[in-house]
Amino acid sequence: MVSGIYPTGLPLNSLVLIVWWLLTGQALIEAYVEMRKVGSGRGQVSAYPRQLESLIRLAEAHARMRLSDVVDVDDVQEARR
Repeated sequence: MVSGIYPTGLPLNSLVLIVWWLLTGQALIEAYVEMRKVGSGRGQVSAYPRQLESLIRLAEAHARMRLSDVVDVDDVQEARR
């Protein structure tokens, strides 16, 4: 673990970026799937890819409002609300 490199050979900041992307991406996917499930009981499509794009933009806007360059899971949850 010399100089911030893990046994995988990836630098620490790369590992952090990968974990962040997985967590945030998973939160976005869960929100979109939940929106799709709302109408599936009635045989309707209740969410389209355009709404996923809107969810991403809202999460980005919330992050900017916090003066952050990074969207995290809390931003996604706030966008879902």
